Amino acid sequence: MALVRTKTPLRREFTGDRQIDGAQDHAADAHRVLNATPFTPSRGVKLLAKTLASGKETVLVHGLGRIPNGCIPYNPTKAACRFYITAKTTTTITLFQENGFVDPIADFWVF
Repeated sequence: MALVRTKTPLRREFTGDRQIDGAQDHAADAHRVLNATPFTPSRGVKLLAKTLASGKETVLVHGLGRIPNGCIPYNPTKAACRFYITAKTTTTITLFQENGFVDPIADFWVF
C-alpha cells in the first residue's frame, strides 16, 4: 500500500526580522486552512466509476470509518449527475438520482 501524505509539510525559521517572520506567520495561517479542507487525502476518499440508477437510490460503500460530511461528483459520463443524499452511515452513503432516461456514471469524492 502506498504511503498517503495526510498533511503538507511547512518549515518555520525564526529570523528576528519582523517582515520575514510576519510573512511566515501568514503562510502558516494559510497552511492550517489548506490542511483543514476536506480535499486533503486523509479527510476523503475517491470512488471511481459509480453508476447511479435514475429514479432509484444507490448505496456507495466509502470506507471512511466515520459519517461523511458529503460528496462531490466529478467526471460524469453518459448523463448529468443530479442527485441528493438520502442516508449516511460510517460505511455507506446513499444517493437518490433524479429521474432521467440514462443512468450517469461518475467518480465521487466522499469527505
